Amino acid sequence: MTQTERIMKVLESGNRFTAGQLAGLVNTTQPSVRARISELRKEGNAVYSYTRKGDGKTFYRLGRPSRKMVAAAYAVFGSQAFAN
Repeated sequence: MTQTERIMKVLESGNRFTAGQLAGLVNTTQPSVRARISELRKEGNAVYSYTRKGDGKTFYRLGRPSRKMVAAAYAVFGSQAFAN
């Protein structure tokens, strides 16, 4: 199983994680986690990030795109955004 697949499996739990937590869970580095998150997003996965006010920690979670996000993708890419 690749690092990207392992990170996706962890995110599928429905919880939110920092890059440090994900790095520890899949035995890699924080920069590698951020790169794998980018790969997951490029593949069309809705990986959301949230930076907490106060301490500035960024958390990642797997979600579902909102209607606004789908509409924005359609506005930019047309039906190609949803082609297989």
